[in-house]
Amino acid sequence: MRRTLLFIMPIFLLAWFFVFGTSARAAGEPIAAVNTSNYYNDWKSGFSWPHTVSGGNQILFVILHGDGDYVGQVSYNGQPMTLAVKRFYYASYNNVAVFVYYLVNPPAGAHNIQVNLSYFVPFAASAITFANVDLANPINSAATFLDTAANMSHGAAVAYPNSMLFDAV
Repeated sequence: MRRTLLFIMPIFLLAWFFVFGTSARAAGEPIAAVNTSNYYNDWKSGFSWPHTVSGGNQILFVILHGDGDYVGQVSYNGQPMTLAVKRFYYASYNNVAVFVYYLVNPPAGAHNIQVNLSYFVPFAASAITFANVDLANPINSAATFLDTAANMSHGAAVAYPNSMLFDAV
C-alpha cells in the first residue's frame, strides 16, 4: 500500500497551492511530521536558522515567502537544496514570491538552514521534516492554484490510498 504526502501552501489573500505527492517507504508506516522551525529575515541579503533532523529516511521542506525573485541558494548543513517550485505575483503596490525547496534524507542533527538572497528584502521562512517517505521518488506529483479572493476554496485529488495532506500558511 502506498501513502502519499500532499503539500499545499496558500498565501494570505493571494493563494498558491503547491501539491506534492510522495509515497511512504514501507507499508504500514505513516508519513509523519517530525520537526519544524521558522525564521523572519529583516532586510538582510542572507540569513540562517537552526533546524533539527532526528533520524534518517526523511525529507526536509523549506518554504520562503518574500517580495520578489531574490533567492539565490538554499542549503542545509552546507548541502544545496533542490527548488521544487516557485511562484510570483507582481503588482505596483506589492510583490509576493513563494519558494519551496527540499532535501532528501538530510543529515541528522541540529544544523543551519542557509538562505542567500541577491537583494536586501524581508523574507519569512519555515522548515518541516517528514519521516517515512519514499526517498527514491520523494515528489511524484505537483499542482498549483492561484486566487486573489478573500474567501476561496480548491479541491485536491489524492493519488494514493492512505495519503496525507499538508497545508502551510
